[in-house]
Order: sequence, then structure tokens, then C-alpha cells
Amino acid sequence: MATVQLGQQFRRSVYEKDGNEVTGGVVLMRYGENPLAVTQRVKDKIQELQSGLPKGVRILPAYDRTRLITGAIHTLTRAMWEEIIIAALAVFLILLHVRSAFVICITLPLSVLFSFLLMWLLRRLGIIDIQANIMSMAGITISIGILVDQAIVMTENATHHLKDTLATAR
Repeated sequence: MATVQLGQQFRRSVYEKDGNEVTGGVVLMRYGENPLAVTQRVKDKIQELQSGLPKGVRILPAYDRTRLITGAIHTLTRAMWEEIIIAALAVFLILLHVRSAFVICITLPLSVLFSFLLMWLLRRLGIIDIQANIMSMAGITISIGILVDQAIVMTENATHHLKDTLATAR
């Protein structure tokens, strides 16, 4: 068998896995689609195609964003719960007032819910296309800390004003 040498440069555009050349494919997601839903549909389609492939041929994902997306959602949820607990304990220990701590516990989830609702509404009305991607979720996670600080300051300020008002009214 004769071999033909095409040149001395390295081959380019070769997709390999574990040192072997393999065939690759790319799934492109349309702009504005839900990445988790698209990923699940691709996985379902791969399972459907697996049964019709020849023996020894299989489809393996090279990059799956599912862990990244669920991790970001988990981080946002965990950060919110941690901040709620810490803020409620801080307010309760400082003011010794359960209702004030409850106000902060309600403020945080409602503010996150409102931010997602506003993104959805602005997108639905066609005003601006804001999507809940990794960057926006990171921004919401960071803003939770600021919201906690503001909620504590406002609650403490309102409590002191109410105490002063009630003290002078007597």
C-alpha cells in the first residue's frame, strides 16, 4: 500500500477524542431559546438516534451546558437563602423585633422575583430583550447583598422613627 505525503505541516481542523479522530457535530441554539429546554431536546433526540446507529458507533456529548446552568441557578438560590437567614438573625439580634426580620425575609425573594418578572415583561412587550443568562444571574446574586444592606438600614431606621413617634405621642 503506497502512502501519499501531502506536506509536512500539521493537519488542521481534526476533531479528536482520546487520540483518535472522530466525527463531530455542533448544535446551535436560536437566539432567545431556553438553553435547558434545548439541551433536553438534544439529549432526547440523541437517545432516539442511538438505536439506529451501527454497532460500535455512539454519540457522545463533548460539551453540555446543563451543569453550568443548574449550578448558576443553585448559586443564586443558595445566596438568597443565606442572605435571608443572616439578615433575619442580624435584625432580630439588633432590634429584637420579629416582624422587622420578617420584612427583610419577604423583601429579598420578592425583589429577585420582581427582577425576573420585569425582564420577562420587557421582553414580552418588545421594549428590550433582557434574558436571564449567566451574567444577569450573577448580577442578581451580587445585588442580593446590596438589597440586604438596604433592607437592614431601612428597617432599622423605620423602627427608630416609629419608637420616637410613639414615645412623643404618649
